[in-house]
Amino acid sequence: PAQAGPGVAWSPGDPWPRGGPWSHDEVLFIRVHQGFEVWFAQFLHELDSVLTESDEGFHAAHGDLPRVELAERRGDARPHRAELFPKLHEAISHHADGGVADAIRFMPAPGHYAINAPAPTSWLNAESLERWTFRLRRAAAAMQVTLPFFDVLATLTPAQFLEFRGRLVPASGFGSVQFREMELSLGMREAVNEKMATAAEQRAQAGAGGAGDAIRPSVHDQLTDWGRSRIQQRLKRPTLRDLVYALLNGIAIELWPDEAERNGVFDRFARRNVDAAVGDWHKALQQRAPTHSDHFLLQEQIRELGVLMSHRETIVAALLEMHTPGEPVLKQVKLFIDACLGLDDMLLRWRHRHLPFVEAMIGVRPGTGGGGLKYLRSTVAERRDHLAYGLPCLWQARSLVQNPRSMEGERRT
Repeated sequence: PAQAGPGVAWSPGDPWPRGGPWSHDEVLFIRVHQGFEVWFAQFLHELDSVLTESDEGFHAAHGDLPRVELAERRGDARPHRAELFPKLHEAISHHADGGVADAIRFMPAPGHYAINAPAPTSWLNAESLERWTFRLRRAAAAMQVTLPFFDVLATLTPAQFLEFRGRLVPASGFGSVQFREMELSLGMREAVNEKMATAAEQRAQAGAGGAGDAIRPSVHDQLTDWGRSRIQQRLKRPTLRDLVYALLNGIAIELWPDEAERNGVFDRFARRNVDAAVGDWHKALQQRAPTHSDHFLLQEQIRELGVLMSHRETIVAALLEMHTPGEPVLKQVKLFIDACLGLDDMLLRWRHRHLPFVEAMIGVRPGTGGGGLKYLRSTVAERRDHLAYGLPCLWQARSLVQNPRSMEGERRT
């Protein structure tokens, strides 16, 4: 018989190794993770078909789909100009108390950040969008199938898990090649690139003062040559983030081809959000005198609004959510965008299910891949949006949606 580890025997045809340190409960752990990988493959199958078809369609009409690099948008946009965004600028005198005026004065131009050379959505058709929407919903459903798997894993006690945990080193729960491919396909290039640094590179970065205090395992060091090759190939391919950001930029130039008209729409939208934030702040005070802390929180909220609205895609996504499109293709785009958000949400929900399982099994000790609870928490919180989400503009847009009836003068999408 072949040896499957010290004192463990396995022969072809045997379902599992036997003898030695082999644990009865290890079979459950392996089977559940095999189940994860089966459904991860279905997720990728559906999403890959959407990305391939959309890339071919866009390329035939406009060339290569622009790559979205959100890390390059560093919040260094200059303050908006009064002549281009008069309504937003008027808010400075309208809300002159508590330092809010300065926060508004230094807000960047709404829609400042956008992809290079945005292309109209004329290459799209409703039939393709409907098919892609269906496939993304199926991919989300496939991912949802795996969430109850954590309930099965939770039948393991920490002591049972520790019987075989030592043999998992240096594997990691987040070391699945397919899971990394899923992240990449959604658009999280920067996040995966960060994790693909070798342990030596991370130590060098830490020595230079560039690393945070969360223990981050090196995916590069955990993967085989085959796995690293797959990740490198994925890094070169278009992502769902590339597609969604291209669509939202295309909608902007298609609905408002004139730059002055587009600035006017964004100007009114920004002013409405500022007014709403200040109004909600006053309501929350409930007639009591505001404290220094209250004023500070409002200023921070206005600054955060400015950051969100500096991304053109976030504004367009919010407007698309607020209004019912008239054109059939745009109606289908809205449904497609909703399916994209649902897919991103499903990956986030998976992470949130994984986190308490790890905490229940190993507490705060380091993980088998070199990470641990602190690292896992950093993957679902306290990270820049482009590292935590595949489609950050769709999540950010939820903070900007206003009552459509309050947006007078808007051209309906």
